[in-house]
Amino acid sequence: MLYSIEPAYDIYKDVMEQGPRFVPLLHQGASTVYPWELEIDEQWPDGVNYGTLKSGIELRLRCTWCEDQLDEWSDVIQWDHTRWLFKNQHDAEKFITLYYLRWAR
Repeated sequence: MLYSIEPAYDIYKDVMEQGPRFVPLLHQGASTVYPWELEIDEQWPDGVNYGTLKSGIELRLRCTWCEDQLDEWSDVIQWDHTRWLFKNQHDAEKFITLYYLRWAR
């Protein structure tokens, strides 16, 4: 009966069980002083952002950890709650490594 109501039930169930990945993305921004932008991105398995309460809490937890770590770094400024600007690529990549060491699955 459930499959007659929602044929894609198995897909939605798998997505909700797996949950999102929180990936640090690095790219060049528009600034000349702080040209490297790092963003913590919430990525769901099927590309749809379901934005559950649990994923929102997890994203805030990770971003708070990033804030605490990066407060001590020079040449880094916070752009918004999920993005930081770096003066050089090496420091941004070094932070990404620390992020993955802390949040490895």
